[in-house]
Amino acid sequence: MYRLYCETRHKEQAVTVASSTVYCELFRTEFNLAFHNPSKDRYDFCVSFENLSLDEKNKQMHLYDDHHRNKARVQEKKIKDKEESRTNKKKLSVCFDLQEVLMTPHSNASVLFYKRKLNTFNLSLYDLGSGQAVCNVWHEGIAARGSNEIGSCVFDYLKC
Repeated sequence: MYRLYCETRHKEQAVTVASSTVYCELFRTEFNLAFHNPSKDRYDFCVSFENLSLDEKNKQMHLYDDHHRNKARVQEKKIKDKEESRTNKKKLSVCFDLQEVLMTPHSNASVLFYKRKLNTFNLSLYDLGSGQAVCNVWHEGIAARGSNEIGSCVFDYLKC
């Protein structure tokens, strides 16, 4: 956002811009806004392993180590596929994720908070080679969030 602020200020007026420190401080104090890193999904296995007793952790350590070796192997494969899709235009590498369900309407008012809400879904697809992203958004009145819906979104993406 700071970069966009600088670009906009230079285009609109030929004036000097505030430093990133001043920009962030004003953003926090004047507008009461802050940035945060989004949380990542965690595997159930990792979360349950962290909550085990020391004896149970020792018993399942080999499974935990296998899990992390597999994770590293998959990351290496993803990096390789990404590079191949950048150099070979006949190869396509895409990651997709059904993001958190959005409750519509969203409000903290007690009357509205407990009323029936409409679930809205967002399936994001990201082309690792080109860096292009596509979002498919629908609500539960149109379709559910099952394998048929996900498959239809992926199929539509591949058709284009």
